[in-house]
Amino acid sequence: MTDTRTETPRSDVVCATTIAGFPALRGEPALSTPRRRTVALLHGAFADHLSFGRWVERLAAAGHETWAPARRGR
Repeated sequence: MTDTRTETPRSDVVCATTIAGFPALRGEPALSTPRRRTVALLHGAFADHLSFGRWVERLAAAGHETWAPARRGR
């Protein structure tokens, strides 16, 4: 897994990574945020994982570990 992390103003972390060789976004809640269920966001035919960027941020800020993998053409 390769991570490229960026801090958001809310201290939650969104990083670009890979899952099984496919690009993905991962949102991790701040340590001070109570943990909730993990969320997986799957795109349709004419989108990719980057279309979920703001959702990953919002869900991580709300305490959800969030994954948005790219599965284009699969």
